[in-house]
Amino acid sequence: MNQGTSFKNYEYLTDLIGIFCLEISKVSRTVYIEAEYFGGIGTQSGIVWDSEVVIYEETLSDDAINKTLEHLGITKTDGKDEFDTVNLRRHRFIDDWKNNEYHL
Repeated sequence: MNQGTSFKNYEYLTDLIGIFCLEISKVSRTVYIEAEYFGGIGTQSGIVWDSEVVIYEETLSDDAINKTLEHLGITKTDGKDEFDTVNLRRHRFIDDWKNNEYHL
């Protein structure tokens, strides 16, 4: 799907999204994460910008999201990994939240 962009090994990260994240990183550390799974098999990718510079990137791994979240200062709590600590599981299925305006 991500054909013709400068971001390799991402399914959905386009140059336009990358530019948006780069701009946000001027005022705040910014991350982009994605996971692609089907039937329990898949990969994760993540990238972190800070002050317009990519400071971390990991693609096509099993733990990229947690490692990316660590760069935001997220730490494991109560026996949960970083992903569950910030409750990202609530966004696992698009149909569960796409029409819900409350995302926190």
